[in-house]
Amino acid sequence: MNPHERGSTDERITIFASPAFAAVLFAGAAVAHTSTPVARAATSPTIKVASTKLGKIIETGSGITVYQFTADRRNKDVCQTRSGCTSTWPPMTSTTKPTAGPGVNAHLLGTIKLAHAGTQSSYAGHPLYRYDRDSRGSTDYVGAKEFGGSWYALTPAGKRSCPACCEHRRLREGPQPTAEPEPPSGLQDADWQMVRNAEFS
Repeated sequence: MNPHERGSTDERITIFASPAFAAVLFAGAAVAHTSTPVARAATSPTIKVASTKLGKIIETGSGITVYQFTADRRNKDVCQTRSGCTSTWPPMTSTTKPTAGPGVNAHLLGTIKLAHAGTQSSYAGHPLYRYDRDSRGSTDYVGAKEFGGSWYALTPAGKRSCPACCEHRRLREGPQPTAEPEPPSGLQDADWQMVRNAEFS
């Protein structure tokens, strides 16, 4: 074969290969570009006020009751230091300050730093939690005692929901005994006692 012709063929191969090679490089660059991680937008949970059988309390935007733990200190999550606590009562985590929904005092909303990582939503200095088995609109677990403290709902003013405390105590202790009736006027104590004994015999 004529060496000049071979050189000419090699040159043609180089010329024809160059566009294909460039296309491969371009495709690779495109793939590399699209595989670059994209930062997710910061999430801001919404806290709103709900009217419940326990009165007005705060809850998440999706209607889940939020709780405060009586063992906590102001802006200090104690639950995270107790084994199993955060599995049952997970903290309301967020990357930004929560959004105030209807009826909520925006000035009482905030965040606190967790010991390991992340931030937790707070209200009036109370770290906020959910109950892991809770459902929308439920207040059945308000007043529960677990992990060395009690779990209560919060009012829009950031106070413990007292009606919730009373309701939970009533459910836990059952019906309260009624007051002993007074004996009819003129009836002697001994006679009255005989009447009362006959009622329960």
